[in-house]
Amino acid sequence: RARYLLMLDYFWTAGVVLVTVIAYFTIGAGISWRVYVLICAIPCLASVVLGIFLVPESPRWLALHQRNDEALAILRSAARINGHDPDIIFPDTQRLHQEREENASFSELFVPKWRTLTISIW
Repeated sequence: RARYLLMLDYFWTAGVVLVTVIAYFTIGAGISWRVYVLICAIPCLASVVLGIFLVPESPRWLALHQRNDEALAILRSAARINGHDPDIIFPDTQRLHQEREENASFSELFVPKWRTLTISIW
């Protein structure tokens, strides 16, 4: 976990340095600020495209939509990635518990149970 956090920090630092270098070579060289913004948006657009293709759907969402086999496949893959035997944790006879879909409104963030947490996060 610490290794991944450290890698995240390295990318964050590299991004901050890269933004200043890009600003120097675009805005500093008299090129329009629009070009600077466009160049800085490229990593964001790339991460959206990669996320669409590489990040699996939530197993809970899949289960809520009766796509249990896909949900179990993702859970087994996560177990394998985390160094566990997916056949032991999620055997072939494993069935997912059907939950009902919850509907909530924005105002529920401010009920007494969640109010302090909501305000402290924002």
